[in-house]
Amino acid sequence: MQTIPTGMPNWEPLERAVPVSWLPDFMHMGEHGTIQLYKHRDTRCYLNIDSDSMRFYRYRDGGYVEVSQTTAILDSLGIRNWDIPVSSIALAPARLRAASVLTAFLDFQKNVDNRLTAY
Repeated sequence: MQTIPTGMPNWEPLERAVPVSWLPDFMHMGEHGTIQLYKHRDTRCYLNIDSDSMRFYRYRDGGYVEVSQTTAILDSLGIRNWDIPVSSIALAPARLRAASVLTAFLDFQKNVDNRLTAY
């Protein structure tokens, strides 16, 4: 994988994808083509967002595979088996924080969906 570091981080895709209160939890690690690479400070997991299309990606087997926004964000929070109810996951402190962040994200996503359907 060839990641090209940038002099000026591109925060716009992250700002459009997550609530503003989450922005300090991510570091900009560089870019791969138009895909911006952000790493979560606690989980050390990546959130990869295409700056042109706002599509989300997971790095797998030497390349980037498109995934849903929800999957990408939950992956970055360290929640891989997100179809399992959060209450049934043995939560370490970082995962406990991620679970509360997950709840906030789902509320955020619901508000975005409501705004989109209002138009």
